[in-house]
Amino acid sequence: MKNVLMLFVAMAAMLPASMSAYDFKEGGLFYNVNGNEVAVTFEFENVGSYSGDVVIPETVVHNGVEYPVTAIGYKAFCFCYNLTSIEIPNSIDSISSHAFNCCERLQSVVIPNSVVTLYPCAFNSCTSLKSVVIGNSVSVIEEYCFQYCEQLTDVVIGSSVTYLANKAFYDCPSLRKVTCLAPVPPMMDGSYSFSYDAYAYATLSVPGASMQAYRNDENWGLFRHYLSLTPTEHLSLDKMSLTLHGNESQQLTATVLPADATQELMWTSSDESVATVSQSGLVSAVAFGHAVITATTIDGTDLSASCDVTVLPVQQAESIQLNVTTAGLNEGSTLQLTATVLPEECDIKTVIWTSDNPSVATVDSNGLVTTHSVGTATITATTIDGSNLSTTCTVTLLPVGVKGDVNSDSSVDIIDVTKLIDYLLSGSWSH
Repeated sequence: MKNVLMLFVAMAAMLPASMSAYDFKEGGLFYNVNGNEVAVTFEFENVGSYSGDVVIPETVVHNGVEYPVTAIGYKAFCFCYNLTSIEIPNSIDSISSHAFNCCERLQSVVIPNSVVTLYPCAFNSCTSLKSVVIGNSVSVIEEYCFQYCEQLTDVVIGSSVTYLANKAFYDCPSLRKVTCLAPVPPMMDGSYSFSYDAYAYATLSVPGASMQAYRNDENWGLFRHYLSLTPTEHLSLDKMSLTLHGNESQQLTATVLPADATQELMWTSSDESVATVSQSGLVSAVAFGHAVITATTIDGTDLSASCDVTVLPVQQAESIQLNVTTAGLNEGSTLQLTATVLPEECDIKTVIWTSDNPSVATVDSNGLVTTHSVGTATITATTIDGSNLSTTCTVTLLPVGVKGDVNSDSSVDIIDVTKLIDYLLSGSWSH
């Protein structure tokens, strides 16, 4: 059966380009326009090109027009073997069939409460997927939706689900924890929504008041292990406000009580163009502005806690100075350079050190210069805060026994430098 399904998927990939043409590309994502809204799609000639950590925005601007991003289209991320994570915003209301089919490195998915429709095969054959949270607005989990997710261990099914279609979670041999928040046991397509491994080894957690109804259901009753969910009574965050600079990130920690209530939360940002939040509560600055980060319970209690986040613009450097700008050194000696980045209140004072002639002198990441052979090298310190300021130190490596004060007049000046240059050019020393 798996071979037949995979053949179907492969044939779908060969459909005409007209069925998957995109209207525009912004921020690395392809979009199709549908009236005043857009759906994420793909480039037909480059199927599977999305990779790494992808964040879908709530809105996208193209040619001066702002569109809400409301759907993840047919096969949008299909065969994206190198996709490692996906952030789905609260603007998305549907995830189309085969949207994430065969995303083999995707490990976790949180489907927000805004999603109403979850189409067939949406996450089929995501072989590294370990955890899934399905928000509280989805009513039907369609057929084959999570089939062949071989490493899937933990599933949370939202409170509005009324039907699990054929093989929605079939062939998921690692499934060990199923949480269903629906107060009424959702209907199933026979006993084939889950496979034997789930019924035999997984623990089914359901609302306490609904426990008997689940046990009496002809399909849900096949589970051998049950756990009664304790409703959340308290939710708080360790920070009520947060200030970030530039691309800084900080972790928010939630306290959920009682301790035996489900610890799963839904994290959202009021403005992802300012700050984003991962489903573990890691807040990352994007651009100057203000956003509210909210954690919400998913157990049906709908408790929430928020943190006001202010992202400040980066105060860039205005000048950079070195403690030494010219130096005459002997072979094997070292020189510690120190960069002063001003003004004092600038946010990022780190610099990158480079040498234009490493055979003469090298410099490490802390500004320590080490000499190697006779010659001249320019050591450069450059800011990394976007100001692109730089300053240099010219290091001349003297022959053994030669000091910087060549003519012994108690100062190193142009005469000494001229004599050193003559030596480097001629290879002979004249006093």
